[in-house]
Amino acid sequence: MAEREGLTLKLLPNRKIKLVGTQEIYDKWAFTITEHKEQIIKVLELENREFNALYEYLAPLCKWTAMDYQAWQQDLIEMPTETLICLKALKKSWVEGRFGAMINSD
Repeated sequence: MAEREGLTLKLLPNRKIKLVGTQEIYDKWAFTITEHKEQIIKVLELENREFNALYEYLAPLCKWTAMDYQAWQQDLIEMPTETLICLKALKKSWVEGRFGAMINSD
């Protein structure tokens, strides 16, 4: 719910949660996030595992570099849902033999 209101939650390597957003949204959600920290960390870890698995599959196929990884990581921080959807679509296109070309579908 906090993310829908504009607060970005990112799991750091030390298992701390980085919050990015306006002070107003931060103030509104900080206590709730602290109160449910362990559950939130579990969700964020799942997002990170899914991102890493998708990226590891796609990187050699797309010849992505370390700079590409940083860009995708930034996208994951700023738009986690959209980034995972995009990576899944790219993977699907490779699996279907379209070699990274996405097409519209219903």
